[in-house]
Amino acid sequence: RTRSIHSGTAAESVVRSRSLSGTLDCMARPRRPSKLKVCRFRSENEKRAALRNFLRKHGDDLPPEAVKKATSREALQEWTMNCDEQGVAAAMRYEHNDWYLCTVKNAAVRPDRRGQGHGSRLYAETARRALRARNKDGTQTCLVLAADVTVSNKPSIRALERAGFRRITRFRWSQKAPPADVMHFVRLSARVYEDE
Repeated sequence: RTRSIHSGTAAESVVRSRSLSGTLDCMARPRRPSKLKVCRFRSENEKRAALRNFLRKHGDDLPPEAVKKATSREALQEWTMNCDEQGVAAAMRYEHNDWYLCTVKNAAVRPDRRGQGHGSRLYAETARRALRARNKDGTQTCLVLAADVTVSNKPSIRALERAGFRRITRFRWSQKAPPADVMHFVRLSARVYEDE
């Protein structure tokens, strides 16, 4: 005799068959994805190779010269990367643009890991790292952290907002380009508020 028990969603259905030897459970339950961990590499070259492979597959068609720049020796230090048993699952970096401005660059999450909150956590961790960064003289490197996202990229916009970024303005890169949203996460040094 066989009966179906549905708990929660159809994907979590459990079919139980009763036989003389007892109850046999056949699970049609999806395997829960493992948690992501900070990527650890044996060498800078191994990190660069893993990152280049990840960006070629999941980096929104970045041109080869952009992948090369994003994985340069200087840029490797700016990456926040999370891995699972399959390798790099989510990654992004920040780039120092001016004396006070840094920009989030090359944010990507592997398709099988999207919709699980990894982007939001990665944006938040990247913001913490960028806003903690210091120049050689000890001054804060990034006072403003910005991210450029196209209006149609709703998952990234939600992830940025969950990570504390706020929409400031909307613009076009060129006359025929789609509109882009610029999200800024601002943190000013206490020195900025001091009366002089």
